[in-house]
Amino acid sequence: MVVYGVLTDYDLSSWVASLKTNYTKTSQQRTGTPPYMAKELLMGTSNMHDVESLFYVMLLTCARHKFYHSGEGKWAMVMREGTLPYKDWFDERYYAKLGSLKGTFFTEMQTIELSPAFEDIRPWLEELQYCFSEGFELKHGHARRK
Repeated sequence: MVVYGVLTDYDLSSWVASLKTNYTKTSQQRTGTPPYMAKELLMGTSNMHDVESLFYVMLLTCARHKFYHSGEGKWAMVMREGTLPYKDWFDERYYAKLGSLKGTFFTEMQTIELSPAFEDIRPWLEELQYCFSEGFELKHGHARRK
């Protein structure tokens, strides 16, 4: 089986016409798709968490997709049917609340939900979840001592 994909980051992209003459405004805005944004970025306390965002891309891809065989010898990755894991991350309208949900995901080491096709990746994602959990705990403890 061969699977192809493209990871594209449009981070600060904008339509030129919408910028008018002030090309600096986009750098002052919080951008991204909220379910994939780092929790501290959602809560307005940081803006340097690309690795955490990459974790969400991997987690949500593995949780919400499956492989489909077209019958012509070709495979495709498609969205699963029914209620998808982490639905609340996509439904939450308030950034700070979403950041809090993600914080709980790490502090309580919530069970990672995956599509059966991606079960082999579970140990790797769980190790990353644990590393983030430990990192947030250490960062929080360091902030209290200041």
